[in-house]
Amino acid sequence: SVKAAAQSWSAGHVRQLTLAATPATIAGLIAPFITTLNVDDPLLLTQEARPIKLHEMLHSGTDMVISPTHMREDFAHLRLGSVPLRAYVSNDHPWALARKTEVRLEELVREPLLVHSVQSVARQELDLAMSHAGLAYGKIEECDQAMTIQALASNGRGVGVVTDPPGYSGWHAKVLSSHTPNQYLGVTLHAAWNHQHYSTQTLESLAVRLRDFMIWSHQMLEQRMLNGEFDVAAVFGPFA
Repeated sequence: SVKAAAQSWSAGHVRQLTLAATPATIAGLIAPFITTLNVDDPLLLTQEARPIKLHEMLHSGTDMVISPTHMREDFAHLRLGSVPLRAYVSNDHPWALARKTEVRLEELVREPLLVHSVQSVARQELDLAMSHAGLAYGKIEECDQAMTIQALASNGRGVGVVTDPPGYSGWHAKVLSSHTPNQYLGVTLHAAWNHQHYSTQTLESLAVRLRDFMIWSHQMLEQRMLNGEFDVAAVFGPFA
């Protein structure tokens, strides 16, 4: 915003930035990243938005958006990486007992599934993969709250398929793509900001740090899961 720009210029550095993203991206990436910031880093505030609204928010005072869709070329942008689709199950599910870390689509469709509605980018990626594989869903329940999906999966009510990090006890496996060998299904995140922003260098540096944090946190998540640390506090704190 104009006020934020004036404050930053007078102080000689960027004091505050606003990032817009989907609720899942804020909870799974931006909020944990904020816990790692130094005292001299800008104050990061967040705004929730649906993917379709993120692009236009760059024209209304938002400093940066983290989007699960490709950004237009008139914005500066950086690919952060892919957030894998995770199939969540209860601790007594056969996949958990076998410590299975990946599942094929053919295995997934034989289970009762808990998934987002078709407005979700994660659901769209899953639907596309199913179509490419020539598969059809069996029993399916839709819910747009990822934490509810995970809770139901933890309670043994089905296999929850979401991109969000674990929030309850249980087990999860990444979903293999049947179209590309040794690749996992997921949602690619992109950071974008206006070329004319008053502090493009700061935003570019922030995007790079978000990318590096995303890689590191995914590695830690998989390592701690294999070590039996399923509690969300054990997975995400502390990062610094």
